Amino acid sequence: MGNIKKASVEAIKAIRNAKLASTISEETVNEIKEAHQRFTQKSKSQPKRESIVNRRQTQREETQTYYYTEKRPHSRPSDKMLLLWLYLSLVVILLIIAGVGFWKKANPHTEVDTAESIINSNGQLTTEFQLPVRLLCEGDMVGFPIKMDIIIDQDRKISGTYTNVKYDIDFTLTGWWHKDNTLDIAAKNAETTCYFHLKPEDGNLITGYGQADRNEKKKSVCMTFKEKSDDVSPLTHANSSESYDLERYHNSRYGFNIAYPTSFNDVQENMDGNGAIFRRDEDTYLSAYGDTIDVTLKERYELYKNRFAVLYSRLNGNWFVIEGYIGDKFFYWKTVRTKDSFVTAVLHYRSEEEKYFSPIITEIFEKFPK
Repeated sequence: MGNIKKASVEAIKAIRNAKLASTISEETVNEIKEAHQRFTQKSKSQPKRESIVNRRQTQREETQTYYYTEKRPHSRPSDKMLLLWLYLSLVVILLIIAGVGFWKKANPHTEVDTAESIINSNGQLTTEFQLPVRLLCEGDMVGFPIKMDIIIDQDRKISGTYTNVKYDIDFTLTGWWHKDNTLDIAAKNAETTCYFHLKPEDGNLITGYGQADRNEKKKSVCMTFKEKSDDVSPLTHANSSESYDLERYHNSRYGFNIAYPTSFNDVQENMDGNGAIFRRDEDTYLSAYGDTIDVTLKERYELYKNRFAVLYSRLNGNWFVIEGYIGDKFFYWKTVRTKDSFVTAVLHYRSEEEKYFSPIITEIFEKFPK
């Protein structure tokens, strides 16, 4: 519109200048003015033209549709709910603890100590018989008649005899009665070793399995037993036909002492001075030595316990003991951790001499290394 006004003004100026400079008639001039006025009026009567950009923007605003979705916040437990959950968890834990305590009171003989016997006719532990106890058993193993005279001493150690009635063969028993009321027994003679895993049952029964060696198929065993706590012969030197005397060895390097039978008269001290070996013969000897601490006592215990066939093992405080066998030979092992070292003693002996060495083991190892 501004350009039109400017053009009109310029046209009028041109007309005036032309009028002054030419011979244009007055009539022509008036026609030009009238035409200019008509054009001006026509332009005022028309609406303003929108720009293309404005028009497109208006169209978008008119046609655009907006969709609104309500966003719900994620549900989070309140502080009160968390406190309630913790409170309920604590109550459940306390109830479990109380239930275990009540169960132990209601079953006071779940873990048996050495003053208790096996089980009664209802399958429950009883204090009717005191350890040591003897079980005179008769029964069969897959149809073959067998007998066992099982003696369990104050320390749960098993001794006695096993008889294969059909072939009239006697075996020497060794093993342990565990706190879960199972008996692990090795029955040995000069030629054969049999293994038994047994458990007293209701009605004076002992059931379980036996096998001639660890790789043989397990054979079921069923026996009846009679307890005779007043007829147990302790496994002491008094029952042995062979006597023994003890001598004492002192190791100055590691500061330990150990007793050994005088019959072990082949004494050889180690070249580095850490201990000695005391021999009676090739199969029967005692070794005692000290060494430095390279692992924890528990690690050493696990290492040696898993290396041999073990009948009994125990880790307690600063010492551990392991009793087992290698082939047809028994061994008894004790390691003690002193202030700055380990000291170890190991006795090797033949299985048929178990009764003879049982009291000797007590005298040798009970005070070692003092």
